[in-house]
Amino acid sequence: MNTETLFSEKQRFTQIWVWLLLLSINWLYFGPYIKDEFFPDPPFISKVYNFLPEFYIGVVIIMLTNIFFIIIKLETKIKVDGIYVRFFPIHLSFKFYTWEDLDQCFVREYRPLLDYAGWGYRGSSKKRVLTVSGNKGIHLVMKDGTKLLIGTKKPDEVIEVLEKLGQLKRV
Repeated sequence: MNTETLFSEKQRFTQIWVWLLLLSINWLYFGPYIKDEFFPDPPFISKVYNFLPEFYIGVVIIMLTNIFFIIIKLETKIKVDGIYVRFFPIHLSFKFYTWEDLDQCFVREYRPLLDYAGWGYRGSSKKRVLTVSGNKGIHLVMKDGTKLLIGTKKPDEVIEVLEKLGQLKRV
């Protein structure tokens, strides 16, 4: 079977506000510790927080959050046999949607904050959204009524490929 990739896209969180927010959280948490290391208070002032388990739990949580935002990516592939999507590290392997399973497949504009409360992995088992930025996406409606919106930064290329495959359909 021909499984040639006709469209491929990888997206990451590249918005400056996401990274500034993450940097601010890091600074608020680690700032006092850094200050004490480089500009120590007089010896009689206790540095109790250095020995509290909660401090180390916080360090682990913040470091895992940093790593998560560094490695997260949305990958989309359109092939002759269907659409493949992976939201790594939530999905370790690609999810595959065959053309036969789809009732509708089209590209649309959406309002991330108003329609889906932002970007990321959103929704339930019947209506899911996978986005990292932007406001355009590939909208899939399965024959069982399940809906999936996959964000894309290349809507014109997606439309071109779907038209070429004869799969651009909206009922």
